[in-house]
Amino acid sequence: MQKLVCIAAIAVACLGISGCSKSDSRVNSSASQTVSNGMAEMLPRSNETILRIHWLGKRRVAADTNSHDLMAVWNLPESDHLETQAIDKLAHVPWSIRHLPARTSAAQALKPLLKDILEEESYFEASAGAQSGTEESVLAIRLSPERASLWKTNLAFALETLTGIHPAALNSANGWSLKKHDFPNLIEFTRAGDWALIGVGQDKNQLLAEFVQRIVSNKNPYAVSATNGWLQAEGDFSRVVRSFFRNWTVSTNAPRFHLLVNGNGEFVQIHGDLDFPEKLALELKPWNIPTNLIRGELSTITAVRGITKWLDRLPQWRSRNLGTALDQLYFWGLSGLPAQIYVATPAADASNRVDEIATRLLAISPTNELAGFQRSPWFHGVTWKGLPYLYPFVRSIEVAEGHFVEAGTVVVEGNNALPQSELIEGIARGTNLVYYDREFTGGQIGQWIFIGQFVRFVSHLAQLPNDSAGLLWLKAAAPMVGSSATDITLTSPSQLSFSRTSGIGFTALELNLLVDWLESPDFPIGLHTFRAPPGTLP
Repeated sequence: MQKLVCIAAIAVACLGISGCSKSDSRVNSSASQTVSNGMAEMLPRSNETILRIHWLGKRRVAADTNSHDLMAVWNLPESDHLETQAIDKLAHVPWSIRHLPARTSAAQALKPLLKDILEEESYFEASAGAQSGTEESVLAIRLSPERASLWKTNLAFALETLTGIHPAALNSANGWSLKKHDFPNLIEFTRAGDWALIGVGQDKNQLLAEFVQRIVSNKNPYAVSATNGWLQAEGDFSRVVRSFFRNWTVSTNAPRFHLLVNGNGEFVQIHGDLDFPEKLALELKPWNIPTNLIRGELSTITAVRGITKWLDRLPQWRSRNLGTALDQLYFWGLSGLPAQIYVATPAADASNRVDEIATRLLAISPTNELAGFQRSPWFHGVTWKGLPYLYPFVRSIEVAEGHFVEAGTVVVEGNNALPQSELIEGIARGTNLVYYDREFTGGQIGQWIFIGQFVRFVSHLAQLPNDSAGLLWLKAAAPMVGSSATDITLTSPSQLSFSRTSGIGFTALELNLLVDWLESPDFPIGLHTFRAPPGTLP
C-alpha cells in the first residue's frame, strides 16, 4: 500500500501541472519566494485543508522492528523488479498524458525523484477555498542537501520540457518559480531546513509559505502532530475529487476519511474511519449465513449486509429491472482444486431471480455445441458446458437457513466436511458488523491467478504474461503473506470504521488487481486486462 500511495502522490501532486503550455516566465511575487531571517512572510490563508498524507518512507519503515515481515516481501528481487518497472512507466506519464513526444532524458531525470518518494519521509497537503480556482498544494520531502540539489535541477529540467518555460531563480537561491497561463499556473520549488518543498497553486501559494514557517518553528512541515504511523491520511473525499478530478461526479453524501497504517512485526495493521455528512441508509438485519451450502475446508469467507438501499440507488441496478435489491451477500473459497469459489444471497423469490438470470445468460451465451450455458438437468438453474476444469453454475436452492441464489465454479454436493466454525461464528458475533472477510491470503493468490487468467481467456481479453514482473512477484510473495482479517462496522448512524490485519496490507483479490493495474501498458491508467491486446492462454 505504501508504495502505491507514494507513487500516486508524486504523479498527481509533484507533477500535477494540468494544462501545461508555453507561457511567460514571470517570477511569482508571493511570500513563498523568500526566506528572510529564517522566517517566511506569513499571510492569512482562507483556504480549508482538504487532504493530508504523511509517509514515513521505506528507509525508516525498514528500521522499525515491527516491519520485519513486510520488508521480507518488499526486499524480494521480484519486488525490486516490479517497483523499477512502475517507476520507469511513471517517469514517462507527464508527456504521455499531454500527448507530447517522449522525452527520454527528462524521464530519466524524474526516476531518482520517484525513487526518493518511496525511500524518504514525505508530507503532502492540499487546500481549497469555497470557490473553484483557489486550490493550493505542497509536497515536502526530507532530503540530504545533495539530493535536494538533484531535485532542484532535475525537476526544473523536466518541467521545462513539458511547458517550454525556463523556471526563474528565486532571490533566496534555494529554488525556482515557474509561471504559466494554464490552471494551476504557478509551480515553485524551495528548501527549508532538511526539507525540499514543491508547491502548486494559482497566482500565489500561501500554503507553501506556511510550510516554510512550520519547518522553521518545528523542524517539520506537519500541520498537526504526527504519530508513529507508517502512513497517515485524512481528507474530504468530495472536495478532493472536485479539486483533482474535475470531470468526475461525486455523491453529496461523500465522506471525510481518516487512515492509519502501522505494523506489529508479523502483520500490517490498517485502521480507518469514514464520516458521512448524512445518516447512512444501512439497515442491519440479522445475519442469515448459508452454513449448509459451505462444504469443505475454507480458504476465504466474506459476508456483507445492509446493502439493499445502497443497491436500490444505483442507476445500474434500476436500469436493468433487477427487482428488489438484495440485503446480504456471502462469498467463500475452498481449499483443494485451484479454483473453487462461490457466492450466495438469501432471497425468498430465489427461483424467480434465477429464472431472470438464466434468461439473460442464455441470451448472450454461444449457440454452438462446444461451449455455453445450458439449463441444468440436475437443479433449477443453468450450468456451463465445454470448459475444462471449471463448470460455472447459477441455481436456486433451499437449505436449513432458507432459500438462496447460489453461483460458483464447481458444484459441491454430498456430505463434505462443514466449514471451520470459528470463521463462521466470527460473522455472527459482530453486532454492528457490515462487512467481514477472513482469508488465507497466500493460497488465495494462486486461486485468483488461475481464475483471472481463465476468465481473460474465455472473454478474449489480454492475459497477464507468465514472465511479467507482476505475475512473477505474486508467485514469489504468495508463500510469505500469511492471512488477512478485515472488518467494517457501523460505529454511528453516519460513520463506518475499517480495520484490517494482514501480511502486506492487501487481500489476494486486491493483490491480483494491483498487479493487473501495475502491468497496464498505460499505467497508471486502466488494467492490463483491458488495455493490452488479447493474447493466448499461457
